[in-house]
Amino acid sequence: MTSLPILAFHSVGDRPLPGDLAHLTATPALLDRCLGWLARKGFTTLSLGEVHGWLKGETEIPPKSICLVFDDGYVDNWAFAHPALAKHGLKATVVVTPEFVRPDDGLSPTLEDVEAGQVSREALPGPGYLSWEELRAMKASGTWDIQSHFQTHTRLPISDQVVGYHHPDSPHYWMCWNADPAGKPAWMSKSLAELNRSVPWGTPILESARSQIATAVFPDPARARRLVEFVESRGGDSFFQAPDWRNLLSEVDEAGDWKPGRRETSQEKAARIQGECEDSRRLIESNIPGQKANFLAWPGGEWDAACQEIAVGVGGYIATRTTLRRAMRRGDDPRMIHCGFFGQKAGSITGGTLAPFLLFKGWVLRLGGHPTGRFLIFLGNRLRDLVGFFRRSR
Repeated sequence: MTSLPILAFHSVGDRPLPGDLAHLTATPALLDRCLGWLARKGFTTLSLGEVHGWLKGETEIPPKSICLVFDDGYVDNWAFAHPALAKHGLKATVVVTPEFVRPDDGLSPTLEDVEAGQVSREALPGPGYLSWEELRAMKASGTWDIQSHFQTHTRLPISDQVVGYHHPDSPHYWMCWNADPAGKPAWMSKSLAELNRSVPWGTPILESARSQIATAVFPDPARARRLVEFVESRGGDSFFQAPDWRNLLSEVDEAGDWKPGRRETSQEKAARIQGECEDSRRLIESNIPGQKANFLAWPGGEWDAACQEIAVGVGGYIATRTTLRRAMRRGDDPRMIHCGFFGQKAGSITGGTLAPFLLFKGWVLRLGGHPTGRFLIFLGNRLRDLVGFFRRSR
């Protein structure tokens, strides 16, 4: 085999993830169709460890091989993806962020429970995250390998430049995660307005970047305090009913006497990234017996030379995983494994499985070195565009 396809899913369920994350949810019917095709065609599913060994020239792999990864550790991976993989005799890797893992010890019902008549389909979990108990069960089944997706999977301010001001409909989830880390596993169970109450109204939303590449800025607390007090003096929630509330806050902000934020030093940044690498690996290995967390998937697929060097050095990982959609070939740098997305959001546009299935099949073949892959990708994209056009024209 000259090249190896590595493709990722995220959420798989009947109910999509909230807000602008909805496109990350594939339907159970799509997953079943994709896995069924792989099984019929005789594909062998590999772990990241097996991929790494092959890249280094240490092991051989079957001619038809693929690596499947599920990003973020959503609870529907247990409820829907786990039974589907078992049904087709395939395996996968799930990458999890410990700060999002549910601390409870419960096992959610699965599609197998529905088929056995033990629960209704409506009782299956909606948007949310896996628990440590579910991860242990997934590992024990032999179907799953569990790897790291960093410790926080968040963003950090990188300058004093304002991109907005916090309000009840603010979509900047990361500010709420940073304000209440203990609430991260349950954040999807809250309404947007309820979630946003963890950050005071009027707090400036600053230019930000993924934590693994950010050189963080620590803003002057006096700046946010002045804005928050202004909103409170104008009625709190009701202040945002005024059509010009953004301009009012901008005027208060510009007139304020606040100091520029302190930028973290290179030593502080390196120590923070190293800490995230080590904490995630330690928590996965200590909570899941027999699991070695040797691989780190970069959140959002974003990385730079500095964080990569830390991760595969003092961070303790043997390789990282990106979201670059490239075929992996023997002899490629084994410290960086590329994994692409195939366009599962086409299902949310077309309302069916054909377009995203064609894209999945096309990318498997293209990344595996088969020329027909490009044609299937073309068909999938055109079908998506065509159905989307007719839907918008109604």
